[in-house]
Amino acid sequence: MFGSRKRSSDDDDDPGASSSKHRMSDDAMDIDNSGTVIKKIANLYAERLMSDVTLIVGDVDFPAHRLILCASSDVFQVMLMNQSWTESQEKRVVLVEAPGTFFS
Repeated sequence: MFGSRKRSSDDDDDPGASSSKHRMSDDAMDIDNSGTVIKKIANLYAERLMSDVTLIVGDVDFPAHRLILCASSDVFQVMLMNQSWTESQEKRVVLVEAPGTFFS
């Protein structure tokens, strides 16, 4: 369902086939809503909604989302998903290795 299908010669007969984000196949309907998802994630971040962890760098707090941090960084994935790390259970994670301007 999340994959894409190859363009077939039948698509040449359909003027909307190349521009459509919704395509029917024999097995399922493929929907590419990645642009919408990215916009929604950006809005959640900008509005500081649904953040589930706060990164503290110096005297600056950065509300964040564990899912986004883990998907973006192998370091955060280990830190936030590995139960042997105390940060995996914390709501506030202090980062002392990086200067505050790095996150601005």
